Amino acid sequence: MSMAPAKPVIQLMRLNAPRASLNTLASSFRRTFALNNQSSSPPSSLSLLQSSAGAIHICKAQQSISWLNSSRAYSKAKDPAAATDTAAPLLSKLFPQTAPDADSGAEQERKKREEDEAKENERAWKRMKLGFAIFGGGGFAAALWGIYEFGKPEVDAEGQTIEDEFTNKPLVQQYLQRMWKSLHYYQKMIQEPSREKLLPDPLKHPYVQPRYTLVLEMKDVLVHPDWTYQTGWRFKKRPGVDHFLQECAKDFEIVVFTAEQGMTVFPILDALDPNGFIMYRLVRDATHFVDGHHVKNLDNLNRDLRRVS
Repeated sequence: MSMAPAKPVIQLMRLNAPRASLNTLASSFRRTFALNNQSSSPPSSLSLLQSSAGAIHICKAQQSISWLNSSRAYSKAKDPAAATDTAAPLLSKLFPQTAPDADSGAEQERKKREEDEAKENERAWKRMKLGFAIFGGGGFAAALWGIYEFGKPEVDAEGQTIEDEFTNKPLVQQYLQRMWKSLHYYQKMIQEPSREKLLPDPLKHPYVQPRYTLVLEMKDVLVHPDWTYQTGWRFKKRPGVDHFLQECAKDFEIVVFTAEQGMTVFPILDALDPNGFIMYRLVRDATHFVDGHHVKNLDNLNRDLRRVS
């Protein structure tokens, strides 16, 4: 569209004629037609020259009018409002998110997503409250069962209630205090050894009691534990352990003291010591549970520690 006004401009430059106004062109037309009407004789050279000049003026007028129209079209194209109207469809094609329809659609989609999120949060809160209610009800029921189970009085073989120090107290207080005593008993059973004397009293004459006591750890002393994906747990016997036990048994009372479970220790010691050189086996129930660790206390060994090694 911008190349259309170029042709009349180029033609005017080739004619080397100045741009005339519309009033001047109209005056030229009137003079030309007046001359033609006054003379009915054959045209002379002067009239021919005047006619040719009028034709030139008409051509110039047509060129000027076309140039003015093209200029007006160009000025309209440069109008900001028109440019905006023309550029809007182009921007909408290049950037769909800038289009008014796209903005309204995105806004509706955002509102719908927010509404869905609000509904989902409300449903999650309801589920959470239901879970809290179920958990709280289950905990309350478990507490009542524990009070009844650990707080009920003991009965003998005939089903008769055995009286204790809580029998004459109110019923609720009886159950609560018995439950507390039972919990304290189980806590003590876990934290302290199962008996005060871990070993029996020394043998009297005529039995032979070794003069010294040798306390050994099973793991990493007599055997070494090893675990692989193919074999699982295996315990490897230390080289020369058979000769070691045989020689120590002549002068020592051999005691194996470990923090492992008895179900793990006893089968290993049965295979390790078929001759019975190990006289006593102390496992986890003979230890003290302190700060998450099983501690072996030799004070409960029931032996003179001056003769213990």
